[in-house]
Amino acid sequence: MMHPAMTALLVIAVAGSPVGGTARSERGRLQSPQPAAAGATAGISGRVIRAHDGGPLRFASISAESLDGKDRRSTTADASGQFAIAGLAPGRYAISARAAGYVQGWWRKDDAGRGATYIELSADEQRRGVLIALARGGVITGRVVDGEGVPVEGVPVHALVSEFRGGRELVRQVTARPRVTDDRGYFRLFGLDPAEYFVAAIPGPIGGHQGGPLPGHTLTYFPGVPAVAEALPTTVAADRESAIGDLVVRPVTTTVVTGMVFDPSGAPRAGAELVLLPASGPVSSLLPRATSDSAGRFSFTTVPPGGYLLQNLPPPTTPSEFGAVALPVMGGTTFATLRLQAATRARGHIVFEDEAPDFSPRQLAIALQAATGALSPLARGARATVRDDWSLEMTSIWGPQFLRLLEPPEGWMVRHVYAGADDFVARPIDFTRVDLPPIRVVLTRRGAVIAGTVRDADRRAAAGARVVIFAADASRWFQDDRVIHWARVDADGRYHSRALPAGEYLIAAVDDRAVRDWPPRPALLESLRTVASAVSVGEGRSLSKDLMLSAVPQ
Repeated sequence: MMHPAMTALLVIAVAGSPVGGTARSERGRLQSPQPAAAGATAGISGRVIRAHDGGPLRFASISAESLDGKDRRSTTADASGQFAIAGLAPGRYAISARAAGYVQGWWRKDDAGRGATYIELSADEQRRGVLIALARGGVITGRVVDGEGVPVEGVPVHALVSEFRGGRELVRQVTARPRVTDDRGYFRLFGLDPAEYFVAAIPGPIGGHQGGPLPGHTLTYFPGVPAVAEALPTTVAADRESAIGDLVVRPVTTTVVTGMVFDPSGAPRAGAELVLLPASGPVSSLLPRATSDSAGRFSFTTVPPGGYLLQNLPPPTTPSEFGAVALPVMGGTTFATLRLQAATRARGHIVFEDEAPDFSPRQLAIALQAATGALSPLARGARATVRDDWSLEMTSIWGPQFLRLLEPPEGWMVRHVYAGADDFVARPIDFTRVDLPPIRVVLTRRGAVIAGTVRDADRRAAAGARVVIFAADASRWFQDDRVIHWARVDADGRYHSRALPAGEYLIAAVDDRAVRDWPPRPALLESLRTVASAVSVGEGRSLSKDLMLSAVPQ
C-alpha cells in the first residue's frame, strides 16, 4: 500500500577509510588497487558463468565482503569470465557478482542453494575454483494501444520500481533509457531484477520528457491510469517473461500551468528548475519539469487536473533558495506565483551525559529529515558539520525537520535534542522560527542492548541474516528513528543491537534480501508482527534473546 508521507533525507557521510580491492576497468584492465590491510594475504579466484547455458559471463563485477561488513574488495572478470581477488584478511566472506542484463548472484556451497553461503579463508589461503552462476534478468512484455485498441508505434515505455526512503514512497525508473514500441505497438523491458514493477508509457510530450506521437495524451501507467497510486504492479522473476497485455492510452482533458518565479528580494528568478509533484501519494521520477526564462516565466503543458505541489529544485552545489506552493489544477489555464525563500541555518553543540566520548567528532553522521515534503525540497536536506570542539552547524534548511544521528558510535545513542527547554528527540524542529535558540544534542551510553543468536530451520547459524528490531507502538516508527534498527548476524550466528531507548519492542530475524528498503516500509513492519517476539528492555540494561530465522509473511 502506498504511504502518503513526503519527506527528504540528507545523509552527512562519516569520515573513514574505505577498504579497497583489486579493481579493473570496465573492460577488465587492472587498475591501481588500494593497499591491503596488514595480514591480508588470502585470496580467491574463479569464474562467473551464465546459469542458462554454462557459458562464460564476460566482464562481470565480483565482490568479496566480510560478514562483519568491515572488509570489501572487488574486481572485474575478464573475457573468459575468470576473476581473482587478492589482499583478503582471514575471515568469512560472501562472494557476489553482477553483470548487465543479469540478476545479482552469490556463491553458494551447493547447487541446491543450501549449506554455507560464505567462504572461510585462513591466513595466506588461496581459494580457487569459486564458481558463480548468474541468471538472466526478468522481462516484461506488452503492447501500447489507444482507446480504440489500435497499436501505437514510437511510444517510450519505462519500468519503475517502488522504494521507501526516509518515510517517503518513491517510484523511480530502472531502465537506463526507455524502450520504444515497434510498429505493432509491442515493447520489451529486459534485464530486470526480481521485484515488483510499474510500467509507464509516455504517449505524448510532457514537460522535460520526450514522448510519443500522440498530443493530448499524458503519462499513463499500466493498465491505463494517470497516477502511479492507481497502477497495477507486475511481479518479475529471474529468467522469466511476464506478459502484461495491453497498456491503454487515452486522450485526457489537460491544462496549462504558467506563472512567475521570484527570488527572496522580489525580483524575477531566471533559470529556476521547477517540478510538479502530486499533492499526496507516491512520487514518480517521471515528473513534469520546466525552467523559468530570463523574465522568470515558466510553463507546464499537458497537465491533468488534480492537486499538485509546485517546487523548485535548488542547485546541489548552492542550495540557497527554495519555494513551494500548493496548486489545485481544475481546467483551462492555471496561473501560479512561486516566491523563493532564503535558506536558514542553525547552530548548536553536542554534549555528553555521564562520561566523555570515546570517539572523534568526525565519526558522527548527522541527518535532517523533513517532516513534510510541502515545505522542503525534493531529494534535498540540510548540510551539517560537527567541528572539533563538538559545535554543530547546519545550513540550507527549510521547514520543520527531524534531527537524526545515523550510525551512532558503538554503545551511544541520542538522549535529547533540545532547542531551548523543549525536547525534539521525537518531533520535528520548526526551522522557520526566527527566534530559534541554539540546538543542544545530548548523547548517552545509557541505552538498552539486545543480543543473542539466530538459527535456521536446520539449527545452523543463520550467518548474514538480518535481525529487525522495532517499537511495538507503530506511532513511533516515523517520529523516532532510534526505535527502528537492524543488526547483521555474524558468521557464528550472533547478533548485537545498537543502543536503544528503554521500552517495548518486537524483534524478528529474516533473510537479508527480504528487507529492500531502510528505513523499512510500515507494511513490512506490520507483516513482521505475526512472526516477531515481544521484548521489554530497561534503561542501560542488556537483554539476551535467541531467535529462529523467519520468512516474511506475504
